[in-house]
Amino acid sequence: MKEINLPHKDPVKFAKYVISNSSDIAIVKVEFTSLPTLAMIIEASAQSTAGLGSSTKAQMGYLVSLKNIKLLKELTHLKYDVKIVKEHELGALTYFYFEVYEEDKKEDCLVKGTFIIAIN
Repeated sequence: MKEINLPHKDPVKFAKYVISNSSDIAIVKVEFTSLPTLAMIIEASAQSTAGLGSSTKAQMGYLVSLKNIKLLKELTHLKYDVKIVKEHELGALTYFYFEVYEEDKKEDCLVKGTFIIAIN
């Protein structure tokens, strides 16, 4: 696993390691020090977009929109795997779909949705 490069610092740096990645899909390990809220999971998913591609340079991005966010099951753990799919780009805006799973368990999706990030 490769450590993810983010401009965030603890305790709000949730995305920790890239498990696998390509230019359009990444699986990222996220960790929390307390049980996460839905907002924390969304932030961790947004941070996980840094796991896409092969760039080692940290970029500044801003979460600008959320769509169809669904909490499907209660969040009861401190570690999760986030699947990020880059859907498309429109200028500085990039659209992402995400799914969150318990660590090392891909059968039950806990949270899913779409968000838009503006890359600076």
